[in-house]
Amino acid sequence: MLSGTVPINYRGAQYNIPVTLYLDPPYPSTPPRVFVTPTGDMGIKDKHPAVGDHGMIWLSYLDEWRPLDRDNSNLVELVTIIIGEFSKRPPVYAKPAKPQLARASAEPQENQSEAQRLYEVQLAMAMRRSKEEAHLEARRKEDEEERNLRAVLQSQEEARLEAMRKDEEEERHLLALLQSQEEPGWLESSCCQEGLEEAQRQEAQRIEEARREAEEQEALREEEARRKAQRQEAQRIEEARREAEEQEALREEEVRRKEQAQRQEAQRIEEARREAEEQEALREEEARREAQRQQAIFVRNPMNQNTASDWGICGRQLNGLSHDVQSQFRADRANPSVDSVVTEYIIPKCTTESVSYAVLMNPQGLKCVTFVSHAWFGSFLGLIDGLQQCYEDFETRVFWIDFLAAPLTWPPSQVSLLMGASAVHWPFATALRHCQDVAVVRSTVCNMYTRLQCVAELVLARHFEKPVKVIGSMPPRAESTGDGIGIAARCSAREDEDMLRAAILNTSLDADALVAKAVTAPAGSELAVGATDFQVPSECCVQ
Repeated sequence: MLSGTVPINYRGAQYNIPVTLYLDPPYPSTPPRVFVTPTGDMGIKDKHPAVGDHGMIWLSYLDEWRPLDRDNSNLVELVTIIIGEFSKRPPVYAKPAKPQLARASAEPQENQSEAQRLYEVQLAMAMRRSKEEAHLEARRKEDEEERNLRAVLQSQEEARLEAMRKDEEEERHLLALLQSQEEPGWLESSCCQEGLEEAQRQEAQRIEEARREAEEQEALREEEARRKAQRQEAQRIEEARREAEEQEALREEEVRRKEQAQRQEAQRIEEARREAEEQEALREEEARREAQRQQAIFVRNPMNQNTASDWGICGRQLNGLSHDVQSQFRADRANPSVDSVVTEYIIPKCTTESVSYAVLMNPQGLKCVTFVSHAWFGSFLGLIDGLQQCYEDFETRVFWIDFLAAPLTWPPSQVSLLMGASAVHWPFATALRHCQDVAVVRSTVCNMYTRLQCVAELVLARHFEKPVKVIGSMPPRAESTGDGIGIAARCSAREDEDMLRAAILNTSLDADALVAKAVTAPAGSELAVGATDFQVPSECCVQ
């Protein structure tokens, strides 16, 4: 079995269609069975030209399968044809989405918190700009006062220098005046002495004033330097305080953001957990309802009104089926295999009523007399002809044939309810318990004992002490033992294979030895109850 998706391009968009291929033995001698297997959110379109209601794909390529011509019959070209066919008209559609549980959203609260945080940040930035502007204004005023003080000191210095210049000019003028006068000697001497003393006094006074002024200037400069140092220190302290406050505010903002992020993450995780729990609860509820629905469908099905041994069909009805099959199949397929008849006739016929072909023909049920074991890929008409030749009361005899008795159109969930947990309770095993004899219809096309269910039918027939008749011949040089034969035979599903093999082993019979005898037994021979080998009776009816 191969499962996967095939990509198609429909109306400019690409889609993936889930497909399953069943490579039933003896593939590749026979074509694979191909189904569209939609997922839970998909449905199969009604009346699709290439896909049936249950997903089986119908293509002329499969009808004209040529196993010996690898260029024309292979899986790659089959998938390419499927892609082309589905690109013209997709076989599935999307089911309406199921309503989701309402979930409260935290976005309005988160937006409000984010707006509050932005407002606080903008307010802090505005206060910081206001403080910086006030600081700049204070510095501007201090610089202006300093310039004014320097201007006053410079004007005082200029006035002092101007006074000293005038004093020097007056002194020179006085000396020149004394020297130019021609007075008596005593007068000259007295005037000169007094002028000199006056000049000395004035010079001493000027020097003293200059000294005091210099001291005052020095005191002013020291005071200015001290004030400037104090202002700078105060400014440095204020800047350090503001920077510390800003750093503290940034740290608090970072802590607040982290706490908010943690709260949001915890809220997100909690919402995701609640949503996951709600989804799981929805899935469980859906599974429970589906199980109840399938159980109700299973109980109401007409096939459950009687046991599997009642799913028989008489020879007259088999002749009618043979006539219908010959009418439907074309001349180039005048002798179709059982598999082809099942795919193209039985399944479409039984799809609407959801029952097997035998129950469709006999709603009240027919108790089986002869259980028929056959090759799935053998000739359908050869199967009917072999039974007709073997039994004189063929017209009225009731046969149990798996592909006619089993509900082939049921979904896997209902099939699981029907089958149970052990192969000994499967419909074919129930029919084997209640039948009178078993007919093994062999085919020259394939070795039927490479199919594990045929092996199980032979072993359980022997276990239930039913006489076994052999009809038809095996393929030329058919192997009676070896890999893939007997207990080592295979089944299309691994789970079914395990249950069938367990049922065979529980009988304590040597399955391989029994299969070897059935393969080599001549046509028309019979394995009677209590006998150890197949024997040809004197009134043998089949050659």
